[in-house]
Amino acid sequence: MARRPKITRSKPELNITAMLDVVLNLIMFFILITNYSTADLPKEVVSPHPDGSKANSKADLSSKLVVNIVPVPGGTGEAGGLLFAGKPYTLEQMGLITAQLAKEVAINKDITISLRADKTIRYDQVHPVMTAIAESGVKTVYIVAEVDKH
Repeated sequence: MARRPKITRSKPELNITAMLDVVLNLIMFFILITNYSTADLPKEVVSPHPDGSKANSKADLSSKLVVNIVPVPGGTGEAGGLLFAGKPYTLEQMGLITAQLAKEVAINKDITISLRADKTIRYDQVHPVMTAIAESGVKTVYIVAEVDKH
């Protein structure tokens, strides 16, 4: 009687080389993205005390202007006026400030404004000043705030 040849079954194999390439690429992608996203997170804002500050000693102040909103005495939340470029203005002279800022923008398009106001002043008193700054063409406005250290 003839013997049947023994059938050898090959073991199934899975070639995972391509899958490993994809996994390593994904890992690398997520590592890079994670580093960039954490770099964009804002650091804790700490406002330094101005006594003895060296912050402006090396800064180029030619492209920075400060607008101060002065409160009415008594803490009523009303704005009494503005100080801009060393000159006092009333709130009714907002058009004058817009025109002056527009002149500054025409000279230097990268001009920045630091807007300072007392914490007792209500937002409805600050909004017209912000509108005047926006209408003048200023692109960058910094709202200055001081953090209480309690």
